[in-house]
Amino acid sequence: MRRPGTRQSSLIAAVAAAALLWLWYGNNGGTPPDEADDPDAIAEDEPPPESWSRSLRTTQYTPRGDVDYVLEASEQIQENENLIRVINPVLRLFDDSTRRWQVTAVSGTIHGGGSREADRQLDLDGDVRVDYTDDGGHSLVMTTARMTVYPDDEVLYSNVAVQMLGAGFEQSSSGMRAALQEEQLTFFGRVQGRFHDE
Repeated sequence: MRRPGTRQSSLIAAVAAAALLWLWYGNNGGTPPDEADDPDAIAEDEPPPESWSRSLRTTQYTPRGDVDYVLEASEQIQENENLIRVINPVLRLFDDSTRRWQVTAVSGTIHGGGSREADRQLDLDGDVRVDYTDDGGHSLVMTTARMTVYPDDEVLYSNVAVQMLGAGFEQSSSGMRAALQEEQLTFFGRVQGRFHDE
């Protein structure tokens, strides 16, 4: 058998080097230098969601058996046991089985891993709108870009600009906290208001 020449030796060395690189990056989870900064590269170690479904509807009841709140969404993606992402969420808060408040948004994230029900929260993003109607039929509308809702405590919180429109008035603020059970509404700053005839 003839000994390989210089050209054949170079080819064999190149093939061996390529095989070693493939073994190194394949077995050690590494990424070749030209792919390390590729923004389109897919992270293979990112776990898939635990579940995905359409049409979420959850109803929470009070100890007396009355409806406390209802949460609906067009889609839900459960990332893990304590985190669920929802699309087009609609939260309805009730008082003695009468709907008082309705909160809508483009998307939201449900955090519910606490040991108490009061630890649950819903972070809302995009075109957040809060509608309220009292016994007399008077309405109140609040809009903002982001809001956190604690449904079991009936607390709404936002640290970004909030606009409020009611019967005969308009008001804006840099943020607010609303404790619905206590009927307390606190504005954080840069409060501006205007009253007008209906």
